[in-house]
Amino acid sequence: MLNRTVISNWLFSPIDRTQKESILNLITKNITPSSLPLKLLKFTVPGTLQSNIVRHMGLDPYYEKNMENFKKYEEMILVLFTEVNIEYFDERNILTFDYIDTVCDVYLNGNLIKQTRSAHMVIKVELPLEYLKKGINSISLFIYPPLPETKKTDYTQKLDERVIFRKPTYNYGWDFAPRSLTKGIGKVTLTRTGLIEISDIFIYTLEIQKENCLQFLEWEIHSEVEDELPITIQVFEPEDNKICYNDQSLYALTKGVNKYQTKVVLNDPRLWWPNGCGAQHLYKIKLTVEGINESKERLFGIRLVKLILNHELENRFTFEINSEMIYAKGANWVPTDALLNYCEDEKYSNLIQMAKKANFNMLRIWGGGVVEREKFYELCDSLGIMIWHDFQFACSIYPETDKFLTQVEAEVQQIIKRLRNHPSIVLWCGNNENEWIDFQKIPLKDRKEKKIGEKLHLLKKRLCSNLDPSRPYWRSSPWSPSAENEYTFDPNSQEEGNSHNWEVWHGVNQPNLEPPTYEQYGIFKSRFVSEFGIQSFPSKSTLSKILSKTSQSQPNDIWKFHNLVLDKINVNISKFGKPETINEWILYSQTAQAFAMKFAIEIWRSRKFKNSGSLIWQFNEPWPTICWSLIDYYGVPKMAYWYTKNAYSPVLVSYNKNEQKIILINDTFTKISGVLKISTIKLPGRMTQNMNYELSIKGNGTIQLEYPLNEQNKDDIVIMDFKSNIGSFNNFFLLNDPVNLKFGKPKVKFDINADENTITFISNVFTFLVTISWELRPQDNCFNLLPNETYSIKVENLPEDDSKFFSTWADNRMS
Repeated sequence: MLNRTVISNWLFSPIDRTQKESILNLITKNITPSSLPLKLLKFTVPGTLQSNIVRHMGLDPYYEKNMENFKKYEEMILVLFTEVNIEYFDERNILTFDYIDTVCDVYLNGNLIKQTRSAHMVIKVELPLEYLKKGINSISLFIYPPLPETKKTDYTQKLDERVIFRKPTYNYGWDFAPRSLTKGIGKVTLTRTGLIEISDIFIYTLEIQKENCLQFLEWEIHSEVEDELPITIQVFEPEDNKICYNDQSLYALTKGVNKYQTKVVLNDPRLWWPNGCGAQHLYKIKLTVEGINESKERLFGIRLVKLILNHELENRFTFEINSEMIYAKGANWVPTDALLNYCEDEKYSNLIQMAKKANFNMLRIWGGGVVEREKFYELCDSLGIMIWHDFQFACSIYPETDKFLTQVEAEVQQIIKRLRNHPSIVLWCGNNENEWIDFQKIPLKDRKEKKIGEKLHLLKKRLCSNLDPSRPYWRSSPWSPSAENEYTFDPNSQEEGNSHNWEVWHGVNQPNLEPPTYEQYGIFKSRFVSEFGIQSFPSKSTLSKILSKTSQSQPNDIWKFHNLVLDKINVNISKFGKPETINEWILYSQTAQAFAMKFAIEIWRSRKFKNSGSLIWQFNEPWPTICWSLIDYYGVPKMAYWYTKNAYSPVLVSYNKNEQKIILINDTFTKISGVLKISTIKLPGRMTQNMNYELSIKGNGTIQLEYPLNEQNKDDIVIMDFKSNIGSFNNFFLLNDPVNLKFGKPKVKFDINADENTITFISNVFTFLVTISWELRPQDNCFNLLPNETYSIKVENLPEDDSKFFSTWADNRMS
């Protein structure tokens, strides 16, 4: 690679369809953009028509119903212009778009050179020599609204409008995202390459021994000449960057794409592990074509991944990393902005760091969103967050014509090849809920005869097998292998494969679709739950940014515009109170969500590895809304985030009321020993019934203790505290709903240690739900205080004065 330039000097104008031909006619005559009859504005890249209109108007798109202002742009064409300087014609000049959203024609000096139909691909356009001129060259893009373009397609079957073109599905509107039919582009670069370019490198682990490991290496070189040149292969160790492998050999080059492969032995391998299981060692491989200044580098991890579907005659769905079974803990990742289809590095970092701090080891890239930028995967690699990666197909029947399959093949092939070096990706998944929806909505006879979705499934399965043998492929989420040939078998079965639990929120499979309370999670016997959740309000600071003071009074159409589903959110709120003010809506809904996540995670973890993982719907959100997210659009964690963090602790002590058992779960690979202390609190704060158990738990194991509770003491609170050789782990269990408990009025005192950035609390009674302002960035939050016992936490920012920087359940109930 000789030269690379970021192209950022873009101008834009939205035009209606009646203007297209006249503008295009002028462009083909090489009329400069400044001479066109258009009002041109600066276009910020990456960006969309909508995000750039926001910048120029100074409009907050997410305030109240401002998103409705963008409806008029849905049918408009986005025209983009830029200029590039070309001085050399003896090399290849390649224009690369990180993405183009979605239906676009690209012109060079008025000549059509590329048409795109997928927003999920990196678009590379080699600028044809016959259209280039020395000096300034004009680039023009016409990005069309997707809906009118769907009418031009020749599909004979009736299809959902959102599946015709490969555009992010959530842009059409979802139950957590507004309708926002974006048009735009990602970062754009102009690269001048030589006649020989290393175009691809793939290295993965075949075998791991104690002394060494065997890696398989393959690479591609694009050459415009025939030659024989020395190529050097070097591997650098993690952290110290020392060369641990060095080889140089002669390789023959022919014109076109040349493919090579070899095996590499690395001594004393340092493995890549998920968060909580070990370090995330990342090696670097570098290939150099000697004598022509052409080289390319990639980071990779040494790790083996396997998906176990059967174990000791039981159906399982268990990830195995480096021969160790891993219990998956995490959530579903959705796009971070409804107007942009793009995420800044800082936001990526903040969110994924918060996932790690919450004891996550997995995120699922949901199939209705976007393929994320490279930075996302790099962060997951370095922080040990495994990725379940859906291909971008969701909740629909898709075309299976030869033309569509050809387009999908190019897209999926590129995604696999672009991302397959990342050790964090542990699964390719074909789609989100397509097969399950087919099962629910399509008659049995049609499913058997037409085999809907079969061609797409076999295509993706073949591509994964051929291009990436280093990780498993899974047909859909949810999916049950028996549904492959038994058309009456529910793809969302609890008996095998993975499941989505929407019985609790949506009332799926419930009489009259009436959703039950969150205790229903306890009877759900799934092997792996890849979606479940309930909704809550975001924080008051977030709501204040999107609602006027008038709109904050009572439920209204603005709340509904931001996704409030009042009847369903009320199902679990009644356990905590009857909301009358917006503060109470926030408090009760967030507490209900927190308790629901705590209950579900703990009950499923207690069945380890009969259940091998849970992924909450959802981790983040693309706009400020009332939804299932653990962290809101502005990065403020909800109460459920903190409860989830504790429920996903590497060592968990939990109480199962139905089985009258205390369960200890150890997700570390080390045997741990310690003393479990069980106490009972009689409100408002008398500690009774202390019992101690000396226990040992094997690595990656569980133990259970019989511990019956007297139902007459339903107003008591059970406190469990396990002090072990690797740390202390505690939990609590309420025998009654909080709305029925008389917690009493606490007198909370605190001490601030500015040298250590800690705050120490103490209270005279049991104090439920101490919540610290997020502005302090506490390491823990939404915790309980035991009577007359201190509790210290670290904060990033100390309170500026002794004004109220925290609240309790009692405070909020009286506010």
